[in-house]
Amino acid sequence: MKIFVSHAVADRELASKFVDLLQLGVGIARDQIFFSSYPGSIPNAEYFVQHILRELNNSQLVIAILSRAYFRSQFCLAEAGAALARKEQGHTDFYSVVVPPEKLSDLGGVLYARQTGYITDAGALDELRKVFREKLPSISDDPTWGDHARAFLQTAGQLVNHQASQELSARVVLRAMEIERAPASATDVHYKLKLRIVLRNDTGQDITVGPATWRSGNDKIQLQTPPVSPLKLQVETDVGWDKEQQSIEVPDGREFRTWVGIGKTILEKDFLKKHVEKRLGELRLALKISGEDVKLHMKL
Repeated sequence: MKIFVSHAVADRELASKFVDLLQLGVGIARDQIFFSSYPGSIPNAEYFVQHILRELNNSQLVIAILSRAYFRSQFCLAEAGAALARKEQGHTDFYSVVVPPEKLSDLGGVLYARQTGYITDAGALDELRKVFREKLPSISDDPTWGDHARAFLQTAGQLVNHQASQELSARVVLRAMEIERAPASATDVHYKLKLRIVLRNDTGQDITVGPATWRSGNDKIQLQTPPVSPLKLQVETDVGWDKEQQSIEVPDGREFRTWVGIGKTILEKDFLKKHVEKRLGELRLALKISGEDVKLHMKL
């Protein structure tokens, strides 16, 4: 029996661990599984779309790993649609596992009411193992299944939590970019202007921000001379902006800000041109969301 594992590129690490579970915990041979993220799974110089569709059409069981990234991918949805069409024709079976924070209740369209479960649920994994044992009677009842399943669930939980936090980082949004026309004090002798960057925490929870760094654009115009690294951060409070720090706690819905000094040697017209074209550089933020450390790179 040939098994096709359908997954989004963004989920390849989780999908790879899932394939390992099929091999080590269930006893499926490597050559019975098509998994496009494995090195060498698509022969060199062969058109990958045709090869993937050929593998799908030659499979007797398709397992789809349904995540937010999966539903955002037109290619993944095409794979699922092709697999379900083959199922209706009696040529293949279809099974899916859902990656939180997607919900079973949210499955719609051709996936509505299909046999599925959460990839982080031991019961769903046990059910999938039963499917394999029914289709492959040669598979023995390996007593180490429980150990392999528990190890996978622990790893899967960590990967799912990190991915969810990484997706939440996109809800740290740019609110404003303001040019301050004078140094903050007489001691600010290395720059003539400041680029003030204001952001807001829309993640739905309190987060930690910092350290923050700045990377100038590819044209080598240095916006800060000498560079300050990490950047100074301030969080908005009910009475104004808190003191500058390298790391700050930002409540949900609150704004926070940082600034980049504009070197005295940079012509203001050049700076304004790049400001309009959003080619100044990249703000890099270290965030802690739901206990997970994630990175946010924002091109400005």
